[in-house]
Amino acid sequence: EYTPLNSIKEGTVHIYGVISHFTPPKKCVRGDKDFIQTITVVDPTHLDGLVINLFASSEAELPNIETVSYTHLTQ
Repeated sequence: EYTPLNSIKEGTVHIYGVISHFTPPKKCVRGDKDFIQTITVVDPTHLDGLVINLFASSEAELPNIETVSYTHLTQ
């Protein structure tokens, strides 16, 4: 079951939306993870978008986003 963006409160959720902005993966300056990628996701309930920071221990673990309007399932 997917949670609409405007219904997210806290905890783990499953979302489904369209990526309206993204940054390529880059090496973290500090912290426990090695790579970060920032995406902005929109859905019909939240057209302003939700900014999400994705962290991974390798660049290959992050989504391979090539363009905006990319649809991505994040769990």
